[in-house]
Amino acid sequence: MEFYYLENSGFILRRAGDLVLIDCMSAPSEKLLGSLGEPDHVTVLASHFHGDHFSPWIFELRGRWPQTQYVLSSDIAVHRKRNIPPDAAAQFVEKGWRAPVQGMEIAAWGSTDEGVSFHISWDGVEIFHAGDLNCWHWRDQSSPEDARKATEWFERELEEISKGAPAPDAAFFPVDPRMGRDYYRGAVRFAEVMRPKKFIPMHFGVKLNPPDAFFDEMRPLTQVIRTESGWTAI
Repeated sequence: MEFYYLENSGFILRRAGDLVLIDCMSAPSEKLLGSLGEPDHVTVLASHFHGDHFSPWIFELRGRWPQTQYVLSSDIAVHRKRNIPPDAAAQFVEKGWRAPVQGMEIAAWGSTDEGVSFHISWDGVEIFHAGDLNCWHWRDQSSPEDARKATEWFERELEEISKGAPAPDAAFFPVDPRMGRDYYRGAVRFAEVMRPKKFIPMHFGVKLNPPDAFFDEMRPLTQVIRTESGWTAI
């Protein structure tokens, strides 16, 4: 299996002729799409309606690959209803949903923002995409009480996931420097609890440049895979 990083939290996963696109905020280049050929199955996931995770462009894929199916957080049906073609093969899901989709088992877990996070079981490979699940503490701006509540919310969601989902072979998780001091703390905590074999940062803006302390803390827990251009094996 391999992935291609698009931007923000967007990725294409590819395995044995099948594609999964997650949280595409804009259309990939025509060159990239053309290189994907004629896949057997195409599944598109969107964790919530925010513009940095969802774009109506995803429905244009039906013109290229008519077999495309969609698994979308239910808040998209509320906030982006006008963008959804009535004939789109879309399932709108909430936390707790689980179902087979095109040879995969997909489960929707909680978030600490809008929508859901996703766990995908794909031919023995376990993948977790956090969406906007994170410890959004914003310590430099929030009150101590708000930071405490944010941490408690994150810990509750994380505990549920750890009890119900297998340890990921690959986890895609936010490492967002806009949060200020200790912005990678949620990523470290996620790795401590879930112990993914590989950890792929996302939601970091243009360039990922965390301090050495981030890698020092993550090294005993997981292998951090930088989101470089091109295809990366996982």
